[in-house]
Amino acid sequence: MEYATQIDPQHRALLRCTSSMMCRQDLRSCAAVGCYVGIATQDYDYLKVKMNVEVSAHSATSTTLSVASGRLAFTFDLKGPALSIDTACSSSLVAAHLSFISLMKGDVESTLTCGVNLILIERNTIMFQRAGMLAPDGRCKTLDASADGYIRAEGCEIILLAASSDDVMQLNVALGGSAVNQDGRSSSLTAPNGPTQHAVIKSALLDGRFSASDVTSLHLHGTGTSLGDP
Repeated sequence: MEYATQIDPQHRALLRCTSSMMCRQDLRSCAAVGCYVGIATQDYDYLKVKMNVEVSAHSATSTTLSVASGRLAFTFDLKGPALSIDTACSSSLVAAHLSFISLMKGDVESTLTCGVNLILIERNTIMFQRAGMLAPDGRCKTLDASADGYIRAEGCEIILLAASSDDVMQLNVALGGSAVNQDGRSSSLTAPNGPTQHAVIKSALLDGRFSASDVTSLHLHGTGTSLGDP
């Protein structure tokens, strides 16, 4: 019981979602299952320090980001690569990209691609607010002329990716291509760079052997800012 209370609630959420996934899909029949977790915050670690929780033998593995993926591999006996990815807002998308590469190379038969974020203390919210990233009125007005920031949210999601529909009981969507890059030098460390973002979209289309005219709908990460949305 002591160890359970020491574990980051984000890790616990991943365990619950993975357990639910395992009930629906017979992953145990796969020789190699990869585990890629997008996770970027350690609120629980700061909370335990704030509450003067005594350091124990479990402290080293209870909140560490790298252990989030390792815990899933250990608990569910997954033999493929286990990686925790922190690229801030894009963590789960980059996790999906790496999962896709692993599948295409034949390193694994299927992968668990995960993303989790829980808000447990006010620390990060205050930092983002002071950096001018959050909307003062608590409304994210994406693609609106009055856009002035985003709002934080919580969630945990797991997607099962497989090289073919034969490897899973139910196939809901096909991933045609993916790409990752970085803005490089922009006007500031966190400012987006239009040409490089254009390049990564083009690379993803090329990877999937699609043209821009093949795109019929878009789902986008809208930051709710005049600089980020365009």
